[in-house]
Amino acid sequence: MKIELKKQQNIYFTADSHYSHLNICKGTSNWPDLNNTRDFDNIENMNQTIINNINNKIKEDDILYHLGDWSFGPLSNIQYFRSKINCKNIHLILGNHDKQIRKNKDNIQSLFLSIQDYMEININNQKIILMHYPIASWILKNHGSIMLHGHCHSKYQGGGKILDVGIDNYYKLFSSYDPFFYEEILKIIDKKLVY
Repeated sequence: MKIELKKQQNIYFTADSHYSHLNICKGTSNWPDLNNTRDFDNIENMNQTIINNINNKIKEDDILYHLGDWSFGPLSNIQYFRSKINCKNIHLILGNHDKQIRKNKDNIQSLFLSIQDYMEININNQKIILMHYPIASWILKNHGSIMLHGHCHSKYQGGGKILDVGIDNYYKLFSSYDPFFYEEILKIIDKKLVY
């Protein structure tokens, strides 16, 4: 899919928002190892911070690709968190925790511009592969295409022009839970070798 941007329109990427995931929030987690949690006292603060960071950065007419693991809890959470995000153009790449969205109960998929397991896009002749999970080899990997993924929460860096665009990796790189602006991705990816 070739992306044609309108004037003043930008593209962002994120993954693994995990809205209402109690165990990923340090203040509510039951995990024995809290090193893999987000440093929030409560789930409401975590959820609101992520929503605020998205809304402060992304305009209503911008494009957001969310690479999976939207939210936890009942179906109403999916609707609630989607209603809190101002961006109208959200494409969702399904993650392992998006089972309710996959089943499309109550036509929940209609909240997003598109729902995919895998997607190939082209921005200004740059081929980009989108998937929740990282893959070791992707189309045109040896010719400069980019692989963007989530799922790993900053624990996997991979070889070649690949990047975890999840909010935990953004936090690791920039100390805030924000989506990645496309130009930020290009600066990071530019330092990685094609092979």
